[in-house]
This record gives sequence, structure tokens and C-alpha cells, in this order.
Amino acid sequence: ERLAAPPPPRAPPAEPELDRPMLNLERLAHLPADELAWFEGQAAFRPLLSDRGAAVAPYLTIKALVLTLEGLYLDHLRVSWAPQTVYRVNQMITQLTQENDGLGLPEAADLSSPSQLEPLRAEAATAAHRVLENLMGATLARSFAALTPVRGLLTAPSPPSGASELRRIQQEVLEAVHRSHSVFVGGLAVALEADISPFKLQRFPVFIASAVKAFTDETSLTAEGLVWNKASIDARLEAAALALDPPGWVEACAGRRLELRHEINLTRPVKSRILEMLGLSSTAEMPMLVALEQVDLKKSHLEGDGLAFAAAGSEARFVLDASRRDGSLARGMPFIAILSSPLPDGAVVRAVVEERIDGKYAFFYTPPAAD
Repeated sequence: ERLAAPPPPRAPPAEPELDRPMLNLERLAHLPADELAWFEGQAAFRPLLSDRGAAVAPYLTIKALVLTLEGLYLDHLRVSWAPQTVYRVNQMITQLTQENDGLGLPEAADLSSPSQLEPLRAEAATAAHRVLENLMGATLARSFAALTPVRGLLTAPSPPSGASELRRIQQEVLEAVHRSHSVFVGGLAVALEADISPFKLQRFPVFIASAVKAFTDETSLTAEGLVWNKASIDARLEAAALALDPPGWVEACAGRRLELRHEINLTRPVKSRILEMLGLSSTAEMPMLVALEQVDLKKSHLEGDGLAFAAAGSEARFVLDASRRDGSLARGMPFIAILSSPLPDGAVVRAVVEERIDGKYAFFYTPPAAD
């Protein structure tokens, strides 16, 4: 007996003619009509489209099948796929934003704008002053130690016996002060480059060089003696900042900053498209997403041998102990787990998830056996 030829491959569904791009929500609403139109074009399936006998078997028609599958598909989108996808998008945006902020704040975004450049200069001077006052302990100790040879000269019980001795003491004091200042300046760049404040001075190497030069130039030892151009630390740092033209404020991390902004700009529209597809105005209308965002990842943890080892063809398991931020159990979460093999073949398997009565989630998976 000859088998009937299979139906021809399906062509992409035709979109209705509109004077604007079709919305994702409209595409979803149009899917059942597309499915039924395709079945209408297949002679083998056309009889099954009839509603005859619906009183006897109301659910045994292709139309009922299409509508049922469409309902299951939309339910999966709303309850599982969309919340999980938006959650991952939010996590990605958070990670990208945190990395961007970790490069230093405020950003050196528009250096041609005085309204942005002036606050940046002021913040740089403030951050540098904070480093000088609080984070140069070892350098200050070495600089102070450089004055040790002349301390005894200044605390002698009796004054010098003559002018020659006084001049010798003065010269030794000046030389010791110059050495002490050189030690201080020598450790300045290292301290500024190690700034751990949110500002991150190390992203502005030209400013650091300008600050070091400002303190280096304030003293000089000449044939006439030590010359010290007296000024406060704030004045030195302010002068170092003002000495730089806008190009001097280009961040050393500017390339990575641009990459992060680009990734964030690519990621953010995904949420709006998902909301539009489901006909929602905000993520607050996704109860499962709200529940997912209440899971405290820092308090949740995985345990079990299946995390580190799994034999091909044998079932492995591990457990997730998930906690909410309020301390309660994370119930009814749509957790999934996709595991990949570290071996060259890179086999991938999806775990089956079961919620236990104690609020934990058990994950079961079986790596494929070797051929």
C-alpha cells in the first residue's frame, strides 16, 4: 500500500498589510489564524477542520487543537519564559552597570561641556587629597625618617659656637628636608594609582602626573639653598587639575566604558519588547518575575555530588536551597538548570526539577552515554 505524500514544508506566515511595523502582540494574536490557514491549504487535514459532530467530540478538531496549543504556548510565555528572560536581562543589566560604576564615578562623559568638566576636576582634587591624608602611611613614615639625621642638631643643649657651625647645621637641615620631600613625592604616584575610592583616580593618569609634578616643582635645591614655593595641598591639587585641557581627562578605561554602554543599550530594549509582546505595561504585572527577584542569591546555595561529578548514562542529582530576602522559603519558583560537559564533545543536558516539601529544589539529570 502506497503511503500518502507528506504535506509540503510550511512557508513563513504572511503578516497582514499594515502602514506600520507589526507589533509582537499582534503577531501572537495572529498565530492561530496562520495555523488554521495552513491546515486549510492541506487536503489531508481539511476534513478535520469541520465542526461537524462537535456535539459528540467537540475537542477532536484541528481548530480545537490549534487553540489548545496556542493557550499552552501563551501560558508558557507569560508564566515561565517571560519572567525568567526578564530576570536574566535584569541580572545582566545589573552586572554591566556595576562593572561600569566600578570603573569610577562620575563618568568622564562629555569633556567638551564645562558643566561636566568642572565637577570632574573638583572630584579629582578631593579624591587625591583624601589619598594624601589617609593612604600614604608607609611613604610618610619613610619621609619622616629622612629627617632623623638632623633631629639631634636641632635639640642640642647649647647653640652653635660660631657662624660656620651654624651654617653647616642649616645646610644639613635643608638637605634633609629636600631628601624627605623627595621621598614623599616618590611615593605619591603609587598612592594615587592605588586609589580605592569610588572615584578611581587611576583612570586619569595624566592628572596623576600633573599632581606629582605640582609637588615636585614646589621645592628645589640650588647653590643659594633650598627654595620652597609654599602652598597648601588643596592649592597644589587644584592647580594640577586646572593645568589639564579636556583631552587630559580622557579615561584610561574609556574603551571598556564604551563597550559596557553599548552592551547595556543593546540589553535594555529586550524588556520593553517582551512587555509589548505580552500586552503588559510594566514588569510589576509579572507575578513570577516579582517572586524571582525576591530570591536572595547570597543566602541560597547548591549542594550535592552532581555538581562536580556525573557518570555517562547514570542519573546525577544536586539540590538548591533557595531563600527569599524576607527569610521565608522560595516556593513555586520556575528554576531551570542547563549543564554542559567540560569534555571536548561539550554535551549539554537539561535537568529535571522537583520542588521538595522542605522548600528545596532537587535537580536530576543523566549525561548521554558514549556511542
